[in-house]
Amino acid sequence: MSILQKSFLTLHEVGAVIDRSSRTVLRLIHDHQIKAHQLRGRWVVKPENLESFLKKLPSNF
Repeated sequence: MSILQKSFLTLHEVGAVIDRSSRTVLRLIHDHQIKAHQLRGRWVVKPENLESFLKKLPSNF
């Protein structure tokens, strides 16, 4: 199963895709750059929200 075929992605999975730590992903969520949801006390990202973030991503990120 591809990582983008899952219904929700964890911070670690998002970090692996964008080559950043899960702490950096959490900071991006709090800065409203990545749209995320809390599910049972944990932050999760929908694959379509990750794709829209990647499209807006600057080339020097």
